[in-house]
Amino acid sequence: MKTLLFSVIQMASAILLLIGSAYGQESVLSSSVGARNASMANANISESSDASVMYENPAALAYLDNGSILLNHSQANSSSGMRENLTVPVVLRSPVSIALGLDAYHFGYFRNPAPSDQRFFEYGYDLAFAGDVTPTLSVGGAASLRHGTAGDGTQAWGSYFALGADYAPTPDISYSFVWGGLGRDVTFFPDAMGIGMTTASRPTSTFVEIGATMTFPSKASLRPPFFIMSLANEKIAGITGLYYMGGIEIRPLQFLELRVGYLSGPGVSAARYGLGIKEGFFGLQYAVYPEMGTKTLIQQFSISMAM
Repeated sequence: MKTLLFSVIQMASAILLLIGSAYGQESVLSSSVGARNASMANANISESSDASVMYENPAALAYLDNGSILLNHSQANSSSGMRENLTVPVVLRSPVSIALGLDAYHFGYFRNPAPSDQRFFEYGYDLAFAGDVTPTLSVGGAASLRHGTAGDGTQAWGSYFALGADYAPTPDISYSFVWGGLGRDVTFFPDAMGIGMTTASRPTSTFVEIGATMTFPSKASLRPPFFIMSLANEKIAGITGLYYMGGIEIRPLQFLELRVGYLSGPGVSAARYGLGIKEGFFGLQYAVYPEMGTKTLIQQFSISMAM
């Protein structure tokens, strides 16, 4: 099984190298995903642990059994930029799974408050859906409407879209494909009035990603898995080379999860760490990792509550 998993990843790498101008939804640069996936280097696009998978692979929503509300917060240690997002599954497997998300990215408000002309705030209103094509194959899509306000008083609207597929031929292994990021991005930049903003196409943030996840023991055994391994490759348009992502989760105790991930690619090569605690209807996840291409640490927290 492991040999098959690595063969698929190697084949995916060869395909991605030929794409060049690919498209995608949320990339390795994004912190919209929950702390669990962030600590596994954003490689876990093939498993449905919570509704935050809508930001990684909307097709995986079709296999989501956990109807938990997830609240996520992330921030860098050396800046006043923060991101929060809330994800809520509203329909599960009947026959289409649907999840909603609210996202906020802001700078200069809370930690080390900046002058009003050097602040910005961006909101995201997100929708994802997925359905089964066959018992082992699901497809899905996601859309997001973005609204930003800048310190110089300007406003802008943007959007992005994504498509995904999830294939699970056996209960212990699954493969995923994501193509999206299409649309127009809200971009902030410094200007004479402080921080300005505009809306532009997304040629350098669109991407294609292919990944696989293996769990042990198999879900068919009806025992909760205590070992999960995820691998993925990502190609971002306009950037030479590939991003390689891998993550492992071990559950030494029923309520405790330990994770480590590694992300390598153009301008980045760093490990990520995290842990999770689950007890009854409540879950707490934590991740810490360096910001892309820097030594600045980002901390991320996720809280889940079963509905």
